[in-house]
Amino acid sequence: MRCDRQVVRRMDRSIDAPELVIGADTVVTLDGHVYGKPVDKQDAFNMISKFSGRTHHVYTGVAVLRRLQYGRWATDRFAEVTAVHMDTLPADVIHSYVNTSEPMDKAGGYGIQAMGGTFISGIEGDYYNVVGLPIHRLCKLLYRLYGSKDGSSER
Repeated sequence: MRCDRQVVRRMDRSIDAPELVIGADTVVTLDGHVYGKPVDKQDAFNMISKFSGRTHHVYTGVAVLRRLQYGRWATDRFAEVTAVHMDTLPADVIHSYVNTSEPMDKAGGYGIQAMGGTFISGIEGDYYNVVGLPIHRLCKLLYRLYGSKDGSSER
């Protein structure tokens, strides 16, 4: 998540820079290979074919940038991993899915929150991590950083 520094440099030039910026990026791994978003339908087909009948891992890196005094920024980062078990899929099912264009903007070429979720037989870990933002862990971090309305940060 080195792009967080680039974001800070751009925001420092902005008068209306926000107090908080959250960035996340998700990738999928299988057999030592890293898969991002497919570049075309053939790439999506190839990705899903490789995942078919196997367990792959979804990683999301999250960076939270907080504005401090005097134009300084603090960055907190974490990564989450979820194991995803995909059912064995016939080629015609994969082709039909790829032709919906749903896979084109998703890491790993499928969307668990939509039609792609019908291919998943189970997961171990955070469902929302597979969607693209591990919201539970993010909220725990924000609560730790900002505490409750009464000023405590106990949870």
